[in-house]
Amino acid sequence: NDVIPKIEGVVPGQHRRPGSQPWQPPSQCPSCSGPLVMENRDLMCHNLQCSGRGTKQVEVFARVCLEGSKLAGKSVKTLVDAGVLRSIPDLYNMTPESLLRLPGWGPKKVQLIMDAIAHSRTRLSLQQLLQGLAISSVGGETAVLLAKNYRSLRELQGDAEAGAVAGLAGKNMEKLVSWFASPDNKALID
Repeated sequence: NDVIPKIEGVVPGQHRRPGSQPWQPPSQCPSCSGPLVMENRDLMCHNLQCSGRGTKQVEVFARVCLEGSKLAGKSVKTLVDAGVLRSIPDLYNMTPESLLRLPGWGPKKVQLIMDAIAHSRTRLSLQQLLQGLAISSVGGETAVLLAKNYRSLRELQGDAEAGAVAGLAGKNMEKLVSWFASPDNKALID
């Protein structure tokens, strides 16, 4: 097992090279050069067309919603680089033939992915879907709450568009309403 140390902070005046400058977080997205915005403790790119953001969304969705697919970082990157995958809906348009053409992708790996996709079409809970979509401010607890109050994503969307989501208020409500208002996210749901 690896031990990963937790960095608590810098001891001022110790172990700093003379003339060194304090670290500054990046201000531009490394994928699209758009501005980065600090949300909680994360730097976020809000450019909906950002390829890096799209890749990350697919990775999160695959990890949460496509259990057993082993579709992770390198595999997603391979699919993006090959032009097979750009967004979450593309997952559902992939064919075994398109995947088997990729170097190093054999029948067993492709079957795991296709089985996980088929399983997600019929057995994905609303809670999993909400977490997999990586909606800002919808973490595990909020996803559980929303899944208790709504039967489907469309029902939740209807209330979000009306500005009245059961169980949410304040910034969480604003972020969810904003997410559903985005044309890109509406297309994702359709």
